[in-house]
Amino acid sequence: MTAVKSGESAARTALVVGGASGIGAASVRLLARDGYHVVAADVADAAGSVRGAEEVGGHAVAKHLDLRMLETFEPFLDALSDLPPLGAVVITAALMGPRVDLDRYKPEDWQRVVDVNLTGTFFMAQAAARRLAALGGGRVILFTSASGRTPISTQTVAYNVTKASIPVLVHT
Repeated sequence: MTAVKSGESAARTALVVGGASGIGAASVRLLARDGYHVVAADVADAAGSVRGAEEVGGHAVAKHLDLRMLETFEPFLDALSDLPPLGAVVITAALMGPRVDLDRYKPEDWQRVVDVNLTGTFFMAQAAARRLAALGGGRVILFTSASGRTPISTQTVAYNVTKASIPVLVHT
């Protein structure tokens, strides 16, 4: 992620979905450093990301969000109305799923990974794009993984497949 242009972040909110760890936590820290008020949204506790934002002189809050719960996206975005206007939505969420041999992968595990990494990502990006358009514009940024191009293991098949789909979502 590159630094934001000077003045672009002034009095704007950035939502980082998957903001509790990894690339999401790093995104929270960088966006806070660049002056965004950041919402670190995740099913996991994002308190560490909030502390990271504060360490660089920024401001962030942690909010619970489960990408499997599509019906909560609009109310979640509505609840951000007490913050500065939304200017950016970064979706880094990723569920690896179980590490098992291909022939032992269960349908319910496959579905859970697809629900988070593909379905949830798509519908959160859609809700965010609508919200940003209503506010006059902004950015939706989706993250993929190198394993989407070169699978890291046959034991992570659902993760590999869902991450490979993200560039198609972006370029469609």
